[in-house]
Amino acid sequence: MTPRKMMLRLGALVVMTLPIVGPTPGYVGNCSGGGAPAVDRVQFCTDKETYACARDFTAGRIDGTQYSVCMMHIDTTCAGFNWPDGCSPSKQLADACIDAVSDANRISTPTNMLTECDSTTLCGAAMLGSAGGI
Repeated sequence: MTPRKMMLRLGALVVMTLPIVGPTPGYVGNCSGGGAPAVDRVQFCTDKETYACARDFTAGRIDGTQYSVCMMHIDTTCAGFNWPDGCSPSKQLADACIDAVSDANRISTPTNMLTECDSTTLCGAAMLGSAGGI
């Protein structure tokens, strides 16, 4: 067998195996109806609020005392945090929000102006909320 024929056969084998390892018809991202783990609501809230306090302090929007108060309220705020009915953001959307809040290059943008953390981005029409507000 010549090297050319061997390469052609190997190429044909690769082309034939691609449909076997690809996604099934109708599968689109995480819309397959389950299987994706739920985002931990309290951990999401804790991470977001911790970064929000730090970014406000670093940007000079709050002073040291306000930063301490901000950090002290995270546990209380996040204990009451819950996703609204009909909202179950994907891990990718939740991670994008946390990445945006922790992005030092965007520190001048107030946290409530980050589109990645906007309730319509995370939940569609459902609104985020908690007993203490988020």
